[in-house]
Amino acid sequence: MKRYLMVSTVNNCYRALSSWSHVKEVSKRIDLAGSNSPIDVSTGRVARLADGSAEVRIGNTSVLSVVVWKRVEDGSVAPFLPLTVSYRQQMASLGRIPKSFDRRDRFTSTTEILTGRLIDRCIRAGFKDSSIVEALDVTCSVLCDDLVHDPDIVAINASSVALGLSTLPGYKAVGAVRVAVDSRGNLILNPSKSQRFQSDVDLVVAADVNGHITALESGCNKVPRGLFIEALKQGTSSAQTLAHEIHEFTLQNSKPKYQSSSQKSQLSYTEEILSLCEERLLDVFRDARHDKLSRDLSIKSVRLETAEKLRNKLDDREFIPEIFESCFTEAIGITLRKLAINENTRCDGRRLDDLRPIDCKSGIYPALHGSALFSRGQTQVLCRLAFDSLTTSEQLDPISASLRGKLRKYFMLHYQFPAYSTNTVSTGKVNANRRELGHGNLAEMGIAPLVPVDYKFTIRLLAEVLESNGSSSMASVCAASLALMDAGVPIDQHAAGVAIGLLSNRSKDENSSIEDCRLLTDILGFEDFFGEMDFKICGTKSGQVTALQCDVKKHGIPLNVAIEAVDKGLQAIAKIIQIMESDLQTPRDVAKASKMPQVRDFEIHKYKMAGVFGPGRLNVKHLEDVGCVFSTKDESTLSVFAPNQSLMKEVVRVVEDKLNELKEPMLQFGQICNAKIESIVDKGIYVTIYQDQKPVFIPNFQLDAKNVSHASVLGFAEGQNVKVKFFGRDPSSGRMRLSRRALLIPASELPSMDYVS
Repeated sequence: MKRYLMVSTVNNCYRALSSWSHVKEVSKRIDLAGSNSPIDVSTGRVARLADGSAEVRIGNTSVLSVVVWKRVEDGSVAPFLPLTVSYRQQMASLGRIPKSFDRRDRFTSTTEILTGRLIDRCIRAGFKDSSIVEALDVTCSVLCDDLVHDPDIVAINASSVALGLSTLPGYKAVGAVRVAVDSRGNLILNPSKSQRFQSDVDLVVAADVNGHITALESGCNKVPRGLFIEALKQGTSSAQTLAHEIHEFTLQNSKPKYQSSSQKSQLSYTEEILSLCEERLLDVFRDARHDKLSRDLSIKSVRLETAEKLRNKLDDREFIPEIFESCFTEAIGITLRKLAINENTRCDGRRLDDLRPIDCKSGIYPALHGSALFSRGQTQVLCRLAFDSLTTSEQLDPISASLRGKLRKYFMLHYQFPAYSTNTVSTGKVNANRRELGHGNLAEMGIAPLVPVDYKFTIRLLAEVLESNGSSSMASVCAASLALMDAGVPIDQHAAGVAIGLLSNRSKDENSSIEDCRLLTDILGFEDFFGEMDFKICGTKSGQVTALQCDVKKHGIPLNVAIEAVDKGLQAIAKIIQIMESDLQTPRDVAKASKMPQVRDFEIHKYKMAGVFGPGRLNVKHLEDVGCVFSTKDESTLSVFAPNQSLMKEVVRVVEDKLNELKEPMLQFGQICNAKIESIVDKGIYVTIYQDQKPVFIPNFQLDAKNVSHASVLGFAEGQNVKVKFFGRDPSSGRMRLSRRALLIPASELPSMDYVS
């Protein structure tokens, strides 16, 4: 019996080995109209043990995406898709060696986290059913970065291909493209990095085979609505074409899909729950007196009552708590959808286009460079601004620098989301998490186009969420705009942000087309959680778009819904900015305020710089210790940053005193001067031309028309006066160049460089 089991096991192993060893290597080239480079897709060459793997290349930028998933074993149902996306770009992809002490890639950069979040948003809506998935990992590794093509777009498409090739069922292919615009207004598909850096539009569009948008992300330089919509249409069409090509490739080369042997039908469960709790839920949603906390408590009460009723109605063996929670959540979404579509009303009593009450106040902390408090409903953000010298800007790592096209960041917006903002007990973590990094990056993109590129200070905005009930990142944009004006930053207009939600009735067929829908302006956190879309848009009162981010929970949205969301968002932004302008309409005149930092340039000859600083910078060390920064713009310009006016006055006093000490008469080139011999050494003499001058060295070969070995040969003695000729200063040290020899022989007989000391 044991021998039979052993033989059987070995035979099974050989069959598995045979299946693995005969994995075919296949590839496909996809040409998109308007794209700079074709997209090469391949599989079967590497990472063959994983559930799915694919390598995608654009130009010479190549990304490997690998999918591994674990199915549910105990029959439970996951309340959401347990998807984890890891994006890693190591220095080896750039042909560089890390600068860490052991020369290893030490940490996950902010750029990698943001790219991973982008990939997650693009592919998440492609899953039709996640009930059988216990864990799903998508790992993207940048194998090579040619510094021409962006690896993030390559990674999104590689992940989509790998998921389609994997054994995981129910995934609909997604394609992603980037759209930019050149100086003549022509749209560019998948532009090079240099083209993207020069473009006012940077739009990433992900769409499925039906043309439904699954994700959008864009940072724009105050782009008009018309140009943005044109880029959106082009991107959606190209992404759909790419998704169709990916779908065909995965359909032909996919591994056999997993077939669940015991799938539980939740439809009757949901309908049963809905019949028990719909009226109670409607009563809660129609009560406009509820706030975030009281609404949550009321729904919790309804959930407990419904669970008890259902448990009494069903056999205990048929009541599964995990399935009940999933179905009850679905019932809340259905009830919200009915309320919005049938009655054009929302859970807090607002109409579909209504904004929550807005209150804003700038300059609430006069001692700071800039501050503002922005409240919208129960979402409240405090934004504080700090100026500092340009040397305190953020130095980007090589990978981030290659993606951003610059080595340093002079404008930063950091977003903080403490636990108390949602009445939650803190876990004690201090470092920014993935969500905070993503929200901060979006808010920074929304406000950055307004800030002058060549501003004289480094700017850091700290947006701290004090209360949160939806759209805290968009409230951060509003608070940041007010803080910038409060600090006197010369921005020509305000920027604001708003989130648009979606509730819809969809068809029951495979395409899940929208039959009827309602867009919700300025959504609550509750509407975000139970809704189908979170469409964040930032812009100006004049209808210019500065940033956009859209993630869809399921099925994607058609193009016309996205365009309508853009229009509703811009209309809401105009209303929000009108309220903001009632508090502060133009930048404050704070140039002479004592709290404001100062920058001043001093024109100083290069040879005097060392005298100003002193040995070991002793002359300015006491100023540097209190925040002053001394830097040289060029060889004759000293730039000084001081945190306030009083320190700048002290800087001016110190610099002017040192310059007065170093003051000396201006000599003309070729001027003949009387010099006093201060000392005689073996290689020459030291002389002074004026009182209190630091002695100037004249070498022996510049003392006479003939070469002399020592100054005593010429009868020189200390204290004696001699005539010398001035030949300017040494360009590196600033020392005077003096010569006695030039007075003793005709200029025509002098070698061209004979007078150089």
